[in-house]
Amino acid sequence: MPENELEHMSFEEIMDALEKSVSDLENGKLPLNEMTAVYENGMKLAEEASKKLADTELKVTDIKKAFEEKLGTDPETESD
Repeated sequence: MPENELEHMSFEEIMDALEKSVSDLENGKLPLNEMTAVYENGMKLAEEASKKLADTELKVTDIKKAFEEKLGTDPETESD
């Protein structure tokens, strides 16, 4: 799967494709060369999913920081 196509997939679509890849590999009925291709594609899917999660975490952190700044709180000086 081309990387630019992966970038346009949603996280949920990536996870669905990854689950299918895992299922196909666990099935054990694929020829070895196809298994290798499915595994390689699965690794690309996992990498893209990880990137999307990291991007989302960064966005949430930025939103939280902006919200706390608006309220005038400093999360580093407050204790839990």
